[in-house]
Amino acid sequence: MDALLLLVRTLHLLFVISWIGRLYWINFAESPFLLETNIRSRDSTTISWWRWSPLGVVVTGFVYLLVKRLQIGSWQFLDGSYGVFMLTGAALGLVMAANLWLVMRPLKRKVKAAAAGLGPVEAARAAAENLQRLGFATRTNTLFSLPVIFLMGAAPHYVVRPWEGLGWRPAALCGVLAAAVVAALEFNGLVGHAGFGKRLLESRAAVAVSAVVFGTVLFVLAKLMAGAGL
Repeated sequence: MDALLLLVRTLHLLFVISWIGRLYWINFAESPFLLETNIRSRDSTTISWWRWSPLGVVVTGFVYLLVKRLQIGSWQFLDGSYGVFMLTGAALGLVMAANLWLVMRPLKRKVKAAAAGLGPVEAARAAAENLQRLGFATRTNTLFSLPVIFLMGAAPHYVVRPWEGLGWRPAALCGVLAAAVVAALEFNGLVGHAGFGKRLLESRAAVAVSAVVFGTVLFVLAKLMAGAGL
C-alpha cells in the first residue's frame, strides 16, 4: 500500500508540474503577443497536454486520499491542521481546474475560430475581447496557484494545535470568510476588467503581489480554522 501511495503521489506531482509550470511560463515568460500567437497556432498535442494535466491532478489527488483511507481504515488522517490545509488547497485547485475547462478552454476556441474564419484585421478585433478575458482568467489561476502549493506543502509539515474551548463556530466563520475571498477573486477574474480589479491582474508584478497577499490571507484563515478545531 505504501508503494501505491508513493506511485500515486509521484504521478500527482508530475501532473502538477506540467500544469502549474506551463501556467507560470505563459504568465511570467511569454509576452501577450506570443500568448496570442500560440493560442492560434499551437498544435493539438500541446493543447491536449495542457487540457488533461489538471484532470490528472484532480484524479490522482482523489485516488491518493482514497488509498490513504483504505490503508488506515478511516478518514482520521484528515483530522486537525493536516486535513484543513489539504482540503482547502484541494478545493482551490478544483476552482482552478474549473476555470481552465469551463472558462479558458471555450475562450481559446473562440480566439482560434476568429483567426481561422476572418482576415487579419477582423480577426484581431473579434479576438481582442476574448483574449483579454482569457488573460484575466489565466492570471487568476496563477494567483490561486501559490496558496494551493503552499497549503499542500504545509499540510504534512506544519502542525497547528487546536485551541481549547472554542467549538466549531470560529472555524466555520473562517471557512466562510475564506470562501468569500476566493469567490470575490474568481468573480473579478471573470468580469473585473476595469478599475481596482483590473489593477490586481494587469501586470506580472501585480499578479505576483496579489498572489502573495491572497496566499497569506488564505493561510491565516486556514490556520485559524485548524486552531479552532474544525
